[in-house]
Amino acid sequence: MSPHPEAQIDALKADGCEQIFIDKASGKLAPRPELDKTLLVLRPGDQVTVTANGHRIEPGPDR
Repeated sequence: MSPHPEAQIDALKADGCEQIFIDKASGKLAPRPELDKTLLVLRPGDQVTVTANGHRIEPGPDR
């Protein structure tokens, strides 16, 4: 997320996201404690939306 994620958080809430977890890390090996929390609360049928560098990443229809 950008250094000022408020607009992204507002957009996620407007899209119906009920829980929002934010990690501020760079590098593929950096620890991501909020991702760990996300994985702990996921239940069958849940959907996850990920933003990276201000771009929303969602699975395509075949995933």
